[in-house]
Amino acid sequence: MDDTPKKLHRIQQDKILFGVATGLADYFALDVALVRVVFILLALFQGLGILLYLILIIVMSGDEKSANANIGESVKEFVDQVQEKTQKKVGEGKVFFGYLIIFMGLVLLLKQLIPDFDFPWRIFWPLILIALGLVILLKPKQI
Repeated sequence: MDDTPKKLHRIQQDKILFGVATGLADYFALDVALVRVVFILLALFQGLGILLYLILIIVMSGDEKSANANIGESVKEFVDQVQEKTQKKVGEGKVFFGYLIIFMGLVLLLKQLIPDFDFPWRIFWPLILIALGLVILLKPKQI
């Protein structure tokens, strides 16, 4: 049995941004997906998850490379990673929003053509969010 005390640190392996979620998952013996979902949910509450993540980037130590890097390099690395991932997803986002706009246009057209047509808008956006979340979670990770 290993008597070495656990150390809370960022883990670069299987990271998405800086390895904070991976490090927390390892430290608390949790599934990394669960930790990421918690950060996302906290981000929906006035950005608390984003603020917490940024604080943990600074507080948690990383591997030798990130321990020796200054905050300016970390921010530049973060911006570069976000820009790279965003550029890959732009095409997919255009297709999704294209379908969404077409669907909304069809609903509005049906409302004009059929006066009694009533679309349940109260459930539309929750269903869209659920579908988008399922697509993100079930899509295989591209390496």
